[in-house]
Amino acid sequence: MKIIDIHTHTFPELIAGKAISKLEKSSGCKAVGTGLQKDLLFSMQECGIGLSVIAPVATSPNSHSINLKSIAAREEIGKSLYFLGALHPETPDIHGEISFLKENGFGGVKLHPDYQDFFADDAKMFPIYEELERQGMFLLMHCGEDISFPNSGKGSPSRTAAVLKNFPELNIIAAHLGGYLQWDETLEHLAGFPNVWLDTAYCAFKPEQQTMRKIIDTFGTNKILFGSDWPWMEQKKSIDYIKSLSITQAQKDDILGGNALRFFIDKTERLENS
Repeated sequence: MKIIDIHTHTFPELIAGKAISKLEKSSGCKAVGTGLQKDLLFSMQECGIGLSVIAPVATSPNSHSINLKSIAAREEIGKSLYFLGALHPETPDIHGEISFLKENGFGGVKLHPDYQDFFADDAKMFPIYEELERQGMFLLMHCGEDISFPNSGKGSPSRTAAVLKNFPELNIIAAHLGGYLQWDETLEHLAGFPNVWLDTAYCAFKPEQQTMRKIIDTFGTNKILFGSDWPWMEQKKSIDYIKSLSITQAQKDDILGGNALRFFIDKTERLENS
């Protein structure tokens, strides 16, 4: 069984140390890794992970330069890492940048309401969602609280639900089990949408077992994708969390990799031979 980590982050070598230090200060959370791609690959090797998805967050409108670096890294590293596209709400020529991403093999993009300063269901974001939907690309969206931006409400499950309702053909991976520290709202607002998946990033042993059981029973294990949020959570700890769940081995295998493999083949056609 191939383990796929759907949610990781890395930084260019020249800025990794500064970026990690800044994020540690704003969040009060100590990173478990350097944020360098080589160290992510080492962690993957130690944990038996076959593929990690890197989710860059563009904090300025110049997202194109990030995407060019991702293309270069992808060509150098090969199939061990899968890069999502970077996009910012104020990126010039949103339609052109999304078309560029599609033409260059990016299956989806990452957006973060807090770090990019937008409300998920704000109408100003609709042209982005519409173009992603039109291009058949998926969205990995930070959902729920962010420890660097407490109580912002920008990525709440109810706002994600509004996006899902307005764009029923847009496939959304709602990160952090649909809403970090807002899992009751995940159950209330996100259940029943055919175009939503949940990832487990930064959730290892955090939801109470009763809450996790409700999420599994409500969404089904086929809608849950393994994610660690490395370098903010150890990949091994995240895997151990899935293995600790009171579900069948087949369901654990689906969460750890099977669901992601099917999702990526269906949505991007880039992992068919991996």
